[in-house]
Amino acid sequence: LAALFAAGAACTKNEGVFFVTLSALWVIANSRRVRDLFLFLVPSMLTAGLWKAYAFWGLEASNRAMKTVQAMDWTGGQWLDLLPAAAVYVLKIWSDVRQWNIVLPALLLVAAWLFFRGRKQDRVNLILPAAFLAGLLAVVLSHGPDWSWQLGAAWNRLTIQGLAVLVPVVVCGLGQRRVKPELPAP
Repeated sequence: LAALFAAGAACTKNEGVFFVTLSALWVIANSRRVRDLFLFLVPSMLTAGLWKAYAFWGLEASNRAMKTVQAMDWTGGQWLDLLPAAAVYVLKIWSDVRQWNIVLPALLLVAAWLFFRGRKQDRVNLILPAAFLAGLLAVVLSHGPDWSWQLGAAWNRLTIQGLAVLVPVVVCGLGQRRVKPELPAP
């Protein structure tokens, strides 16, 4: 079921393809069983792959995002120069109480608490939403000189997409802290 929802995301937006990739890494990090990875990837890649093939050949649609990535000839230094400015811009957006009042700061504080005080499993689970937002930031920065306009226009939408991943991770992490460990059988 999760694979089909991930496939739906991959068919809808480019961020969905990135999400499927990160989710596959998350599945293997949590279970370490190839069977689980296979059960996730086959339905999601088959469904999304067929849709992408139909859109490309049947509808003759092109992927503007891939053209942007292919046209990039940035060096690592250029990326490092943009990151501090982009981080300040993201914090400026997130700190605007007209856009984000209590939900985002509370979730980020609880996520940070889970990262430092939680179990190893909590830290592994928090990698998915963090990597998702970092990847989306990299995509926005790949638009070149107009990255600040792109970030301003899209970051709230991208944050909501990241929160859809972060909320279950935080709730499950907090829920596990309330469960008493099972005693071994006598």
